[in-house]
Amino acid sequence: MTYVEIYDAQLQAPAAPNLYLEMKVFDQKTGEPKIGTGVRPVDSPVRSDYLAIPIVWEMEVAKLPPGNYRLEAQASDATGNKTPWRTTTFSVE
Repeated sequence: MTYVEIYDAQLQAPAAPNLYLEMKVFDQKTGEPKIGTGVRPVDSPVRSDYLAIPIVWEMEVAKLPPGNYRLEAQASDATGNKTPWRTTTFSVE
């Protein structure tokens, strides 16, 4: 499971934008891509009193062999705005 939050001041606007998220997992040693979600719409409920959308997605991390990995995530909206890629690392033992 992965958990991320998308922060956006536009979430409090009367017509909040449609948001999308893409996540990728790479082998940290070789840079080889291992898992990718593709760009998917964010279906999490939006609360008008909060500037973030919590997102929990399943990824097939259990199928990865032991090693060190890098997760990259990028949010975008329907108008083409994109965040920089955000990264974190994790290990599978």
